[in-house]
Amino acid sequence: VDRLSLSIKMNVDEKYNVTDYEIHETVINSDKKFSYEEAGSILDKNEESDHTTSLHLLDRITDDWKRKRIQKGGFEINTSEWKYDFDDKGIPTKYFRKKTNRSHKIIEECMLMANKIAAIYMKDNLDESFNHMIFRNHDIPSLINEQRIRKIFNRFKFNLDSKHGAISSKDIHRFLLDTKDQSLKKFLSISILKKMKKANYGLNSIGHFGLGFNLYTHFTSPIRRYSDLVVHRQIKGILRKTQKSKTQTTLNAVEAANQGEMKSSFAEREYKSLKDIRFLMNEIGNEFEGNINDFSKNYIHITLDFGDINGFIEINTLRTDIYEISNDGTRIDGRYSKNRYFLGQKLLLMLDRVDFMHQQSFFLIRKIIQ
Repeated sequence: VDRLSLSIKMNVDEKYNVTDYEIHETVINSDKKFSYEEAGSILDKNEESDHTTSLHLLDRITDDWKRKRIQKGGFEINTSEWKYDFDDKGIPTKYFRKKTNRSHKIIEECMLMANKIAAIYMKDNLDESFNHMIFRNHDIPSLINEQRIRKIFNRFKFNLDSKHGAISSKDIHRFLLDTKDQSLKKFLSISILKKMKKANYGLNSIGHFGLGFNLYTHFTSPIRRYSDLVVHRQIKGILRKTQKSKTQTTLNAVEAANQGEMKSSFAEREYKSLKDIRFLMNEIGNEFEGNINDFSKNYIHITLDFGDINGFIEINTLRTDIYEISNDGTRIDGRYSKNRYFLGQKLLLMLDRVDFMHQQSFFLIRKIIQ
């Protein structure tokens, strides 16, 4: 089937560096369609296929791209995507992690490279009559959140290269690389991610902190993201030499894309929270493992290993004592018993009760695991 496309053609040298590229309006006709599982099986098991050689070459190229991207300042966040099985009432009955393989990495790195090249192309083609494009930006952490990340580093005795300089993305990558426990690494990845500024769209590029790119945009998904559709229109305007978009029009598109993303993220969080609570309503009395992710006046905040579900431990359910949050916010200390609970500490928990109205779950500590 012929399909209209906007394609980036890249040339790479023997060290897999992109030496040059071209962008064209094209018609594509795929020779073969692979699922992630099919491509992953060929790569992992070296199965025979007419496309085995091409897949292995892509695997090597994207391995190299990822390595260089991280070396230049990007970092990798270890998170899991959870899926559910539902009963006939829409209540989750089973949680399972979405499996990934090497084919996911190939697609991810190819998309990142295409997005980066699209941003470079747009930047190179700005002129006095056409000086506005949509870029994807991720700013450095705020001073307050940098201090919070620093406290996480201190809690796990991680030594920064610079005590007083700004935390770099390389520091974050090295910290997560040094964390060998996979459950703890996933928890710390999420904790650090929450301390960062949200990526957004803008008319000017300020770089992408998490990816380590000076220029970045969203180009690869015009069928599901409005920003990508606008970027395609802008690139076509350059190719056809009919750049007509007004600054206000592009600004309106940026605002619409940012607002749409915020609404989508909120809806996704609310959906997950509701499904989690409905699942937990049938799990009262059961035990789970989880990590402490924060402290407040009356609660220890926890995240379960299972499903990345968030909940609370009421401080008044702990051993009789007066508990105080430490100055750096990474632990609570019992004034008399000298009991201590730390950020990141792994606990065995029992689900005590669920507040469906407020979408909150409350746990009791069975024992400290580590």
